[in-house]
Amino acid sequence: MLPLAYLLDDETLKEKVKPWIEWTLASQKPNGYFGPDTDRTPEPGLQRTNAHDWWPKMVMLKIMQQYYSATGDERVISFLTNYFKYQLAELPKKPLGNWTFWGEQRGGDNLMVVYWLYNITGEKFLLELGELLHKQTFNWTDVFLNQDHLSRQLSMHCVNLGQGFKEPVVYYQQSKEQKQIDAVKKAVKDMRNTIGLPTGLWGGDELLRFGEPTTGSELCTAIEMMFSLEEILEITGDGFWGDYLERVTFNALPTQVTDAYDARQYYQQLNQIELTHTDRNFVTCYEGTDQLMGLLAGYPCCTSNLHQGWPKYVQNLWYATREGGLAALAFGPSEVEAQVAGKTVRIKEETNYPMEETIKFTVDFDGAGSIPILAVTTMPGDDVTHPVPDNTGYITEGQYYLKGGRIEPFGSLSRLKQNVNGKTRNDHRALMDGMIKLYAQYKESLEKKSMGFMMTEWDDKLLKYGEMFETKMMDLSVNIPLEDALDLGWDILAECFDPVETGMKTSLIEERWPNKDALN
Repeated sequence: MLPLAYLLDDETLKEKVKPWIEWTLASQKPNGYFGPDTDRTPEPGLQRTNAHDWWPKMVMLKIMQQYYSATGDERVISFLTNYFKYQLAELPKKPLGNWTFWGEQRGGDNLMVVYWLYNITGEKFLLELGELLHKQTFNWTDVFLNQDHLSRQLSMHCVNLGQGFKEPVVYYQQSKEQKQIDAVKKAVKDMRNTIGLPTGLWGGDELLRFGEPTTGSELCTAIEMMFSLEEILEITGDGFWGDYLERVTFNALPTQVTDAYDARQYYQQLNQIELTHTDRNFVTCYEGTDQLMGLLAGYPCCTSNLHQGWPKYVQNLWYATREGGLAALAFGPSEVEAQVAGKTVRIKEETNYPMEETIKFTVDFDGAGSIPILAVTTMPGDDVTHPVPDNTGYITEGQYYLKGGRIEPFGSLSRLKQNVNGKTRNDHRALMDGMIKLYAQYKESLEKKSMGFMMTEWDDKLLKYGEMFETKMMDLSVNIPLEDALDLGWDILAECFDPVETGMKTSLIEERWPNKDALN
């Protein structure tokens, strides 16, 4: 509810969540512990025993993170800092699995907030805590890479898998080990052949089952898997995870919750033809109510959890890039305002995606008006060699082919290039053509190197040139005026080649070569 309250800027909802925030802040003890500290009489659907269990605290950590992001309340920073100091002192004596297995298997949620706080404060003890939390968390990396859990019936709890899915990638931020990324991608591949369902989820009612259409899929699994995918997408920037997120979001979530959010299912079947009060072939049943629409059907946990789905998806439509830019990695109607290159930028996204594939962005810069941008369709077979019509049906003036965060010149097309002739600086066209020719040769040398062929001195020069050309001129973070870019082009040529090796006209070399001494 908290992210929903602040996304909508709804004062009524804010007033509902604020007492819980204030109670949590006030509950912190001098040693950093917070929350209930006394076991109470059990109540169905609520954890009232094991008050010191690490897992319920992890839920509140996420909420406090959300609250700070929405309000900037500095009390949250000291609150989290003190609690994490408490964890660092207590975890060696009482590890994550001390009270229940939930904390051990869902430790990635704890780790995520630790790294978030570290990025704000830079406190070194948080990295020490990060290593400890990862060590005590269920070894998801090894499970995904080396074990058979995903091909074995009833091997683990379905929601634990959804929450645990993020842990290897979260820890990758500290470890920088490629195996953490490889592990989650291997898990996706393995699930498709065993427990996986077309929705992107898996058979699990509540324990994992092979992906037959009669198995159930818990609503909490959808919610938690969405959140894991959002975190993975944020960390990696890999569009693969954006596609996966959309698959779960648009296929699993809407059909399991009413539009008014006043009822939901506990389990969903792919071939579901009726919602009846009937026992089904589920591993864990709740008096035949598992498929009924209601607030307490099945088990109550999904009623508490379902509100995370859409608000957090909306939060993750837009991301900041390392270079200080903005990236839309998932799609939906939205508006965002952010600082980019020291200027306020407002972007409005208009779409009926995924029901329609047209996406229109209107970008408004302070003092510079607005620019509408239409997302384009793709050509058959991922063809990037021909102009692509936009969704108005017209071929636009320019097409940029982006690969690995850089412009790929051979796939980029422009009808405006003809204006280079005689309408810009006299060296523009010749420099553009010459640098592209050398870049094409660089690509050939790069292929030779990858195949293990012997490299010549000329190959070495081309490899140096290609790397400089990509980094200093083709990277999306580069934003310099035209004449500065032309001068930079000559600087790159002079850094890598002798004047005669460039293939440029002698008159232009004599006029533009940066190091005149090299011409004598």
